[in-house]
Order: sequence, then structure tokens, then C-alpha cells
Amino acid sequence: MIKLIIADVVIALLILFNCIGPVYATIINFDDLNQGLVPNSYAGLTWGISILSRPYADFTSFSVSNNTGYSTPHSSPNFILNGYGVPDLWFEFPSPVSFNGAWFAAPKNNSFAAQKIRFVDDLEQTSNWLELTDTPQYLAANFSGSRKIYVQPTTVITGIQTNGGWYTMDDIQYEFITTFSITLTGTGSGAVNSVPSGYIACTYSPQTGTCATTQPVNTSYTLFASPSNDSQFIGWRGACSACSGLSCDVAHDSDKSCSATINILPLVRIAGPTFYASVTKAYAKLPEGDSATMQTQAVEFTEDVDLNSDITLTLIGGYDDPNFSTRNGYTILHGAMTIKRGSVIVDRIILR
Repeated sequence: MIKLIIADVVIALLILFNCIGPVYATIINFDDLNQGLVPNSYAGLTWGISILSRPYADFTSFSVSNNTGYSTPHSSPNFILNGYGVPDLWFEFPSPVSFNGAWFAAPKNNSFAAQKIRFVDDLEQTSNWLELTDTPQYLAANFSGSRKIYVQPTTVITGIQTNGGWYTMDDIQYEFITTFSITLTGTGSGAVNSVPSGYIACTYSPQTGTCATTQPVNTSYTLFASPSNDSQFIGWRGACSACSGLSCDVAHDSDKSCSATINILPLVRIAGPTFYASVTKAYAKLPEGDSATMQTQAVEFTEDVDLNSDITLTLIGGYDDPNFSTRNGYTILHGAMTIKRGSVIVDRIILR
């Protein structure tokens, strides 16, 4: 084994990488090392071995080599050499990542070279097996939420397949990920969706759908609130509190949570006060045998009102402010009002 010397470590290269949207991928290609062991916490990673590895191999199993006797797996003069051929080497991230993969090759003219290789992570996500040659090949993983990545090689010795085998590795590619979640509240109904789609598709009420997403750092998209016909959007809170209107831009630069409030359109008011978007829905909430007053905004309703409960109702229209304090107009009801039971007194109500 060639004696290797630690060189200065610089920040891992960041390049633009397309996943769901434009994000930054971190690529570890070991060009910033000059024949040296890979130290712990290199570029934010921790290197180690499993209990299946040889004893005391912790600092000699993964090493950097530019030895021309081995196949450079991709682009860099320096690369990781699995010098002992141990069966289950691993590296670990300080926080969850979206792990994309790495480049591999088998050492040239080596009877102990690994014949195939795969990734397995701490969430039991598994890549496909890659058949190794001395020509560089990329092994894709496409894992989400990984903290620890195991590299599992196999080889054939005297006709028997066994775990282990020598290989070279380069250009480890990943993105750190963050989580965004939204909570919908209020008396109304509607939805919040992302543009582009695929990140958030949350509906209310009750809250269902995709209301949280985990994405690579620097992923961005826009949220749009869509209240239903009888509701209105009130606003954003939490991490979205700086947003105004129906839209809100989201950037995955850290874990975030926000809320959005959707309330019923306050067109009809009964005692409580409780607000509704139609006369029919408000009337359905009145208890049998009650005497109640219903106030309506000076707007036009299109509905048939069926008064079929033993209720003495006073229906007052024409309110022209959200606090139901002034009346300068009329409420117009497009439809039929049928009195089957109880009674009704109307004021500033026009039936058409």
C-alpha cells in the first residue's frame, strides 16, 4: 500500500444540477487532496467502515491515490481506492441529503477486483447493481433523506462469489435537503398548490393531500392559494408571513413551516356571531323552534331558499360594511323563497 500524505482540504465543488428544478449539487471529486488519506469530516462527510471490515483498517481502507496502476473512475487525478477490498465501507452526512450516486471503476489486472457494486443507505434504499470494468461508469442511487451510504462490492475468487473486492470511486454527488410544510386553517375551504407542480398540493377542509415536501437546498417554487367560491383567502403566517396576496415564493434554504388562513365569505351573519356565504347554509344552522335574526350583505345571492323548520326568522338585508353596522343598500336574492314551516319577516330584501 502506498504511503499517503494528507493535503489541504478546500470546499467541495458546487455545480449547477437539474433535479426537479434548478438546484446545486455538491460533487466530491478529491482533486483538493494530494495523495492522502481521506480525513473525517472531509467536505462535510465522515468516513468509516462497518464491523465486516478488517480490524484496524479504519484509516487505511479508504484512501486517495493517483497510482496509474488503478483505473481513474472519472475526472480527477485523485480518487478513492478501496485498498483492502473490505466488503462494506461507508460514509456519513451530518444531515439528510438527496444522494445521487458516484463514479466507479475496477482496478486494472487485479484478480481481487470487485466485479459489481451497489449502494445501500440507512433507510434501506438500494441502488441497482453495477457491473464493473476498468472503464469509468456512473452508479445512480437517487436516494432521498439519506444520512449514511454503504458501498457494497462483490467479487469472485476461485469460482465462488464473495463480498468485497477492490474498486476505485470518484465524483460523489449529493444535495443537502430541507423540509417545507404548510398548515391550512380557517372557517372556509380551498387549496394551496405549487408552481411548478409536484411540491405542494394541499386542500382544506379537512386538510389533505401533499402538505409537506423535502427537497434539495436551493430548490424554489411559488405557492398559490385558491379559496373555494364561498371562501376568501385571509393571509400567510409563519415562514410565509412576508408574503402578500394569493402567491408566496418558497426557497429551500432551511427547514420551514408556514400556515395559510381561508375563511368563509362573511356574507351572512347570525348570532354568535357566525358567518356564512349563503342564506341557505346559515338557515341550516338555526335550531328548531328558535327565533333568529339573519343579517346579509348588500350583494346578490343566487339560490333557492327553502324555509322548512319551525323558526321565526327575521331576514335583514342591505349591509354594506364587513362589520354589519351600516345599511345603505339592498340584498338581492335570485331564486325562490318557499315558506313550508315557521315564518319570516324581511327588510331590504329584493326577490328576483
